Amino acid sequence: MDIRQYFYLFRRWAWLLILGTFVGLILGFIISSFQVPTYQTSTKVMVSSSPNGMASNPYAIFTDQQLAVTYVQILTTKPMLQKVSEHLGYPLSDVVITARQVDERSPILQVSITGTDPQKIADIANELVIVLIEQNQILQAGQYAASEESLQVQIEQVEQQVAKYQSDLDNLSSKSLSEQITQVQTQMEPLQVEVAQLQKDITLLTPAISQENKIKIADKQARLDQLTPLLNLYQQIYTNLVVLGNPGAGVDTNSLVLTRLQSTLDLYQKIYLNLINSREAIRLARLQNT
Repeated sequence: MDIRQYFYLFRRWAWLLILGTFVGLILGFIISSFQVPTYQTSTKVMVSSSPNGMASNPYAIFTDQQLAVTYVQILTTKPMLQKVSEHLGYPLSDVVITARQVDERSPILQVSITGTDPQKIADIANELVIVLIEQNQILQAGQYAASEESLQVQIEQVEQQVAKYQSDLDNLSSKSLSEQITQVQTQMEPLQVEVAQLQKDITLLTPAISQENKIKIADKQARLDQLTPLLNLYQQIYTNLVVLGNPGAGVDTNSLVLTRLQSTLDLYQKIYLNLINSREAIRLARLQNT
């Protein structure tokens, strides 16, 4: 077959080629006319831990990169999306939301929203970051508020004990001594129970290490580190009071009572200072994390 035959075939079927192209253009135009355009927007947020975060912060064990991984998971959880929906006043069912780190070693997150309404997806992107910040602040404030409230109760109790010992230092009756022992036991027992439970929880959580368990372990260990020295001081006070109630033979009872009483008062004052320092550290950490 020479070139003239090819030319002849082309002339014969050229109309079909032109017709197919024309029909394809028309069909493409019709289909595109009925398609709704899709838009995508994104926003970025940097995750950073407090430069002077205290050990009781459950996120203190993480680097900024590890925190970024955690927040990537949090950003697309149902509670977060539900909160964004409530703030904006409409459901998020017609959009696609993704979150990722800019790169594996970066603390910067990129949140992308895909949908058919450009203004709507822009609002969702901005609101999602706002809600993330708000929820993090609520989480931190709730944790610190509970610890601060617990410390304040203990501080008030110890203040009463210190005032009583100072007023009764020169004249402690057997009845008041018995009352003091009972009070110390009352204060010590919940600490012993909580310390034992924290130790048990840490032991149970340790074999299955995950990000969630790391946070729980860090939180419980911080609380354990806070309670252990307090419990030790209460145990010393209890020992002093028991010895006061059972002085040894041949010992100057008045001198022993005075010495033990002063020692017990000193221990209560140490507890008081310990609690005050812990409360102020929590207040400072709350401000730093905010």
